[in-house]
Amino acid sequence: MKTHYTSIALLFVFILVFLGVLSASANTNNPPQRTLKEHKYYEKKNTSEFEVTYKGIITLTKDDKDIKSMTPGSQLVITQSSFGNKRRLELSADNKGNMTKKYFEGKKEANYDKDGKEWLESLMPELIVKTGIGGRERALRIYNEKGMRAALEEAENVKNGGGSSTNIIIVGFYNSIVQTSNDNAYLYYKVLLDNVKMNDDELKDFIEALAKVRSNSTKGSMLRYILNTYNLSSVLMEEFLETTASLDYNTERGNTLRAFQTKHPINKNNYRDYFRVIDGMSINSEKGNILKPLLKNQKLEAIVFNALCESATKFTNDSEKAAVLRVASQYIPDETESKELFKRSVESLSSPYRYLTRELINLYENKDYLSGKEKIAQDYIISTLKEVKYESANTKKTTTLRKFHSSMTNDPKLIEAYFGVIESMDNNMEKYTVLLELIEAQKLDAVGYAALYYVVEELAKEDFKHGASALIRESLANIPDNKEVMEQLFDALDDIDHASGREEIIRMMCQNKNFQNNMAVLKMLRIAGDIDVDIEKAIALQHIQTVLPKNNDEIMYLYKRLADELDSEYEYARALKGLK
Repeated sequence: MKTHYTSIALLFVFILVFLGVLSASANTNNPPQRTLKEHKYYEKKNTSEFEVTYKGIITLTKDDKDIKSMTPGSQLVITQSSFGNKRRLELSADNKGNMTKKYFEGKKEANYDKDGKEWLESLMPELIVKTGIGGRERALRIYNEKGMRAALEEAENVKNGGGSSTNIIIVGFYNSIVQTSNDNAYLYYKVLLDNVKMNDDELKDFIEALAKVRSNSTKGSMLRYILNTYNLSSVLMEEFLETTASLDYNTERGNTLRAFQTKHPINKNNYRDYFRVIDGMSINSEKGNILKPLLKNQKLEAIVFNALCESATKFTNDSEKAAVLRVASQYIPDETESKELFKRSVESLSSPYRYLTRELINLYENKDYLSGKEKIAQDYIISTLKEVKYESANTKKTTTLRKFHSSMTNDPKLIEAYFGVIESMDNNMEKYTVLLELIEAQKLDAVGYAALYYVVEELAKEDFKHGASALIRESLANIPDNKEVMEQLFDALDDIDHASGREEIIRMMCQNKNFQNNMAVLKMLRIAGDIDVDIEKAIALQHIQTVLPKNNDEIMYLYKRLADELDSEYEYARALKGLK
């Protein structure tokens, strides 16, 4: 087992950089003023150029023809040049929000009220769709005046007008370059979702429009927010699942479907839409880690169970297919069609997986096949594990390991022998599936958890991050309060770089009392700080906010520093909302 000197050193540096320097700070309750992030829009067409740089929160007048106000430190600079002629507007706000407006023609400052204001007014329609400035107030104003559909149409208009980066070059005839550093339209969706209590018709329109959002993180996060906020009718469920199917990332689909089936039963009214989402996924481990909890947590009607078997049959990885079917074997409805479909799914396993096929047939014939009503002697288990370690077939090893799960103890020698077999395997899918079942069958102690997380870290490093994430999620419920175990866990989580996966795990940690201490909060902040998607990072910080220790100025300072790293002013405000 490897030592943890490296991780401890990194954590020390992390704390030193963000906390140790506070001795030189006058007041840790008041970190430096928000560092406003600059956004840019640039467009070039042949000999003309148009550039906008802006930062802070800019509010427009109600007629969208002028700038009404700017938050302290905000700035808006507009530059346009064509055939050598250049015009520039500079609008800024001091530390009290007082605005200064300047207008230049060429290098000389000209009269703003006479010429600059008129030029700004002519540019406003273009500015709105290409930069999204004033989006928060505009979204709510349009909703209040014209309704949800009008507000969503405006969000679409902004997205099509300038919310993406494109390059078009036709040599010798036309040259056009458009670049933007901000996803402008998404602010409209976020504002509407956070500030409007929607009725069913409005929510249906919103979910339908959400399918057009390109950002998987934004879309997935909003779908999960909807789940937490609204009770969905059958019509809304259909729309919700259809939009979930538009998520391109398997991690986002998995995170969203697990949340969906925690709140809503999968039944004859929605199962077709539900399985359409799963069948469209490409990563077998992510699909399996939706279906296995479904089987365990819901009593499925026969028609739903049958659809699950048909979905499992389509898996392209036999290890994960068998893992799902092993769980399904315990919940087969007492109907001929269900039994036949289960058997056909088992028979779809390829010949190299004969050990798994045999195991599943035994389970089909006898649900108690692996129940271990008679305990097996520890010495026999250890000697058998030492022998099976040298078997060439991974499935031979895993079927042997599973037979011993119900007789496992936390004896260090037995744990060492068990994980010796795990380390001898060269199939990561088989490793992860058998370890998931070990976690469920045996309440491991600190020695077992340290060994488990060592393997999880290796899986993550070998780019088997979906399986590693699943093992962490399943292990959190019974994790012991042990320093070495926590070190190994966060070492493993460091190597899982899926934004959605990290956010989901942090959410689960914040609901576990073993993570409600200063050291765990520091480690969660470090993991959240490495999330590179604003909306996922902001949500992770909001989770951590619920377990922030009281009267700890240093940790509060660190939290605010991480919030300050967010590019979006809106997400920054969300991350700080609720702080005392």
